[in-house]
Amino acid sequence: MTSNARVFALPFRDLVAIVCRDKWKLAVALVLPPIIAISVAFLLTPRYAAVATLLVKSGREYMGRTDVTGTPGSVALQETKQALINSEIGILEGRLLAERVIKDVGLARLYPDILADPPRRMSVMDTAIAAFAKNMKAESVRLSDMIAVTFYHENLGIATEVANDIVAAFQQAHSRVYSEPHTPFVEDQLQKMEQELQRLENRRTSVRLSAGAYSSDQQRNALISARADAAKQLYDAQSRQSELQVRLKTLQTAAGQVDRAELSSPLMTKVKEERVMTQAELLPLQPRIDALGQTIGNYDQQLQTLEKSDLELRMLDRRIETLGTTVTQSRQRLEDSKILDELDKSKVVSVSVVEPASGSTKPVKPDKLLYAAAGGVAGVALAGLVLLASILMQNTLLSGEGVERALGLPVLVTVPRRPQRLALPSAR
Repeated sequence: MTSNARVFALPFRDLVAIVCRDKWKLAVALVLPPIIAISVAFLLTPRYAAVATLLVKSGREYMGRTDVTGTPGSVALQETKQALINSEIGILEGRLLAERVIKDVGLARLYPDILADPPRRMSVMDTAIAAFAKNMKAESVRLSDMIAVTFYHENLGIATEVANDIVAAFQQAHSRVYSEPHTPFVEDQLQKMEQELQRLENRRTSVRLSAGAYSSDQQRNALISARADAAKQLYDAQSRQSELQVRLKTLQTAAGQVDRAELSSPLMTKVKEERVMTQAELLPLQPRIDALGQTIGNYDQQLQTLEKSDLELRMLDRRIETLGTTVTQSRQRLEDSKILDELDKSKVVSVSVVEPASGSTKPVKPDKLLYAAAGGVAGVALAGLVLLASILMQNTLLSGEGVERALGLPVLVTVPRRPQRLALPSAR
């Protein structure tokens, strides 16, 4: 029969018999682990806990600042509040903060054992920082915007001092991490924009003076009206010139067809007079036509120059208007940036202390109830192992049922075991 089969086939009477037989072993196995665990709990150095509570508010550090041109320099953070709290916990658990607190409190006060027995593979500070990380715990308070900072130490006063020092160092580290001195950059950019605005205004004045563009619409209308008058005069002069040329040609043709005998006739005399008058009237028309054409060309050139100047002026006006608005907004941003920088210099942060560090005079470690419970579980397990070993190692039959199971034969008679009686001395 195998060991497992022996265990499962063991009759209840045999199991009770084994328990009764090994009751002292089982009692020792059941009681000894809790006694050892409780003794260890009492022998361990008690450790106290100091807890400080911080509140993470929605402050200026978490909002994105815009640069001087109006473009978002860092878009307002879209993280959840839990992500922000996790970031703050990361700062609390940082090496720099731990090292600073250790130096402020003093390594000799905080971890004298490390100084008494320096490690060989690590530096003293690295060992102290590792111990500090084990003793310090920062965790978010559920369903709130608060962070609980806990520090464990053998001395309650030191634990409270360290917890308060952690909070103070954290607020300074928070201010250093989130501070962004933008004022010098904003001032530099604003100065460049003001210089560009002045250059554009000077250029606009220069264009107006060079083109005489004091009022583009009125000047354009005046030039168009003057050109129209000149064009009408040119048309009239050209029409009159054409008319006189036709008339002169007709008179010349008529004069060529008259006989020599009639050259001195009154009719010829009149034809000659009209021809002379026509030539006299026709002679100044061409210079006038040329002058009017040149005048119209000048008007066209002035209109073209005015259109170019007007186009450039309009572009300059738009750029000046846009840049002027940006400069006005940037001046306001500069004032805001100065205020924010002053807040950073003053260490004004959005993390406030809800409760300073405090602790109970009752040590939190070691937890004696936990040790006792663990010892009880270990005692039950050890007693079970002892009972199992007794069952597996027993080689006797303890009851009639066990005999029948082992031999397959019926038991006819069982003789109960009786305790031996002591022989009494006979009376004489």
